[in-house]
Amino acid sequence: MSKKFTVIILFVVISILAVWWIVIAMKSVSAPSASVATVGLYQKQANKICKMLDDATTLYQGGKIDKAKKIASNAYWQVYDDILEIKYRSQVSPSRIFAIENTFHAIPKMMTKPVTNTKVSQIAAHAKQLCQEVNKEAHQLTVVETK
Repeated sequence: MSKKFTVIILFVVISILAVWWIVIAMKSVSAPSASVATVGLYQKQANKICKMLDDATTLYQGGKIDKAKKIASNAYWQVYDDILEIKYRSQVSPSRIFAIENTFHAIPKMMTKPVTNTKVSQIAAHAKQLCQEVNKEAHQLTVVETK
């Protein structure tokens, strides 16, 4: 009886391991990898805003103030205002939207002559803060739409 019991236990353990291996194999096949995942509309807009703010900061640092101001302003008017703000507005208070808008508008206002390291650092800090904000919004909007 001892041999039968050992054989049964061995069979159960092998069966459990086989099922476990199949489950893991199925998860790895069905789960999309990060490299295959697509970037949604909101994240594309956030990425575009961040790039525009980075480009504007670089242009300002290089002394191309008018072009830098235009790109920084367009990050709001042509990208944020068109998609992210419209969708995000229903999730936060009007004062929060107003604060975000003010941060957008502060960046081109800061782009004045003479170009100094202090101004460049301040502009870069505002751009970084704004980039973090729009990425947070893009994530929240994506999560809400997938529910």
